[in-house]
Amino acid sequence: MSIGGKRSISLTKGRESSVVGTAKLLDRFEILLDNIEEVYFAGQEITGKVVIECSEPKQLNEVLLEVKGRARSYWTQSRKTCSANEAYFCEQFNTTYTHKLPKNYGDELKKISVCEDNKQLNDLQQRPTAKTSSSSVKSDPKKLGRTLPPGVHQIPFSYTLPKHLPSSFEGDYGFVRYTCRAICERPWDFDIVCFRAFTVIGIEDLNYEAEVRKYSF
Repeated sequence: MSIGGKRSISLTKGRESSVVGTAKLLDRFEILLDNIEEVYFAGQEITGKVVIECSEPKQLNEVLLEVKGRARSYWTQSRKTCSANEAYFCEQFNTTYTHKLPKNYGDELKKISVCEDNKQLNDLQQRPTAKTSSSSVKSDPKKLGRTLPPGVHQIPFSYTLPKHLPSSFEGDYGFVRYTCRAICERPWDFDIVCFRAFTVIGIEDLNYEAEVRKYSF
């Protein structure tokens, strides 16, 4: 998987139950929805939390959250396979949880020092050494990351679904799916991603149906 040009490692939760490589990455990384049924009406607010558990410090840039709804259809026409996709919405948020964590200053600054009056070099070359002041090389601050301390971290979130959404659907020729995705963005390494699927029930407002408005009751 690629996110913003970077490869990522997926830790899948929810209806898709496969988990990859949690032992070496995070002890726990999942999205928990407050509605245990994981069923929402169109226009309803989704609330939940991202849970991260680690037994040792981890380097992270950001913890991002994405809420998405999309449809896909596919069929075979003669010998050709056809498909079509439609995105209903796709919202990505920065939880800013890592902004309160300390930066990794240990790796930020690498000092290269040249001592004045280096006697050994002077003896070998039989000439005075040049006086060179210390210089420093800084890495890109955006790539430094921050240190997530060991323990359990819970990041609450909320999102209001658009009002005019179709109901979730799974069929032989396509689907309508809604998902939450949490992304642990790591410096100089693959991102870690987990998913949580949820069900949406569309609300049909008959006031918007021209055929129905013809009749008075």
